[in-house]
Amino acid sequence: MAPSSSQQPPGDLPERIGPYRPLLRLGQGGMGVVYCAEDLRHEGQLVALKVIAWRGETKHDNPALRFQREAKILESLRHPNVVSLYEVGAVGTQTYLAMELLDGTTLSAFHGLPWPQTVPLLVEICHGMAYLASQSIVHRDLSPDNILVVTRDGRPSPKILDFGIAKDTTRDETLHDFTRTGVLMGKPQYWSPEQVGVLGRGEDIDWRSDLYACGVIFFRVLSGKFPFQAANPIEYVTLHAAAPPPPLSVPEGGLEIPGGIRALVARMLAKDRADRPRSWEEVEAVLRGALAAAPPELLARVGELVLPARGAFDRIRESSRPATSRGGPSMQRVPGLGSSPATLPTVIGDLPTVALPRAPTRPARSLKRVVGTVALLLGLVAGGTLLVRSLSRSSGKETARSAEPSSPAAAPTGILALHSVPWSRVTSIVEETSGRRLDVPGETTPMLITLPVGRYAVEVVSGVGSDREVFAVEIRDGRVENRSIVFAPSERTTSLLE
Repeated sequence: MAPSSSQQPPGDLPERIGPYRPLLRLGQGGMGVVYCAEDLRHEGQLVALKVIAWRGETKHDNPALRFQREAKILESLRHPNVVSLYEVGAVGTQTYLAMELLDGTTLSAFHGLPWPQTVPLLVEICHGMAYLASQSIVHRDLSPDNILVVTRDGRPSPKILDFGIAKDTTRDETLHDFTRTGVLMGKPQYWSPEQVGVLGRGEDIDWRSDLYACGVIFFRVLSGKFPFQAANPIEYVTLHAAAPPPPLSVPEGGLEIPGGIRALVARMLAKDRADRPRSWEEVEAVLRGALAAAPPELLARVGELVLPARGAFDRIRESSRPATSRGGPSMQRVPGLGSSPATLPTVIGDLPTVALPRAPTRPARSLKRVVGTVALLLGLVAGGTLLVRSLSRSSGKETARSAEPSSPAAAPTGILALHSVPWSRVTSIVEETSGRRLDVPGETTPMLITLPVGRYAVEVVSGVGSDREVFAVEIRDGRVENRSIVFAPSERTTSLLE
């Protein structure tokens, strides 16, 4: 990440944090601040310094625990496609991580480029993910913005970043287990079905959750589009849990994507994790096979991926004032590391996450704990995942309940994904052409309803109060139509529950 006008000017920076002198603020978020900093013990050597101030938080404070989690996981990881941690230190109320500083471009900059240019990056991402799986690490926050493409050995190479909500599956996470406590974190576009609740009793998230997220990433890189588009996290829950992904399309005017790659991405996006590829090596083999089978003249015509010119951190290093102090407070060292980075050349981003408090699937007075703020809307998502999970268990491989009477098996159908605040129930679905009234499921929202292709008038009644709404929807073959209804703002819902 190159310096921008939004970054903090040098005059406003801390003079010193332990043995480091901040030169530029790269970003700020829920986990603190990230600086480009010089190691005063080794003039000219730069690191990415992530700093958090404790300020007496409780043991359940999310930023502090995410920070601890990231440090504990990163200290054991050594791989060319994973960001490196150099040391952990503490000064007063501040704790920091000194990490590899990478001057590169996020993977999102390469969406929609010809597949022969981007597939080599996807192969290396598989290398890094296979390594994480071998170390029993589930990242849980993969996205193109958490993968930085840098130059290594004269060619583009990806680095996987941001392990703030990663999980070590060999450790008991009773202190702050994001999955068990019902907190959905990460970016909704990349949530796996397991992250939104599609797991059987006693099952836990494993490396295949990252495989699904990489399926979304690969889909976006290769086609330039998301497989699923939604207006809010509630809609993403039902899409990831039950909606089949569309076929991988070719960017407008782009090269045809090999059938093997298209089939691979579809398998990575399978709702049932047992239907996904069995290993990262299997994914890599398909990608490498597609490159090997490509005609040499095609590869020559497309050419190799070229990264934009960088060098911002070199300029910062050259312009920094001479270091005058080499001492520093004592700090906790990462076992097995020297006093300075082995190589300098990540920009460590701290991107927002979405926390979803667990809410019941039926009206209950205990819901007051999560209403009264915008968290009501997000809390209903977690409650909705229980319904989605129930749907999945009761219908086997089916993705949604069907309204009765059902259409013939060969008739085209689509899905109505219905969400509301507060919860609601459907009282009628009427086909506009024939006037036929269909039977509807008895659950509360969010719900998925499979309907024959056509136009319908749908009546929905709020679960709190007497409000109702009628809307029209057109169901198209194989498509998911999302409808979100807000009957009352959170403040009014709170008063209705009292």
